[in-house]
Amino acid sequence: SLGVDPFTYAVELNGEITYTVPRSLLRFSLFWRNNDRLITYFPDTNEDGESIVGQRIQDGFMLTDLTVGMPIWENRFRITTGVRNLLDVQTVTVSGGGNGGAHSGSTGTAAVGLGRSFFVRLQVDINW
Repeated sequence: SLGVDPFTYAVELNGEITYTVPRSLLRFSLFWRNNDRLITYFPDTNEDGESIVGQRIQDGFMLTDLTVGMPIWENRFRITTGVRNLLDVQTVTVSGGGNGGAHSGSTGTAAVGLGRSFFVRLQVDINW
């Protein structure tokens, strides 16, 4: 046995809340995705040069988007504007594991997002 759990998992939860203002049909939407910590394994060597299995743990994180949209010109068009990655999550902490070997025990970061961005979208209903 290599001392490795035979099963690991990571949970991802998604959600959305939308509110439409009745008279104007202005629609506000908040989307989120919550990612659990991620555990991975890698080959490593200990101080005696023996092969071991190292463990790397990436922290969990949450991505959030916010949009505002409304129909225009007799509902033939919908214009939407918004912010992706509202919380500006770009990196998370990653910590190495193992038994004190040459490649274990380090802590760093991993890129998980490109940062906050803004957008405008125009949708056309062509009624075919």
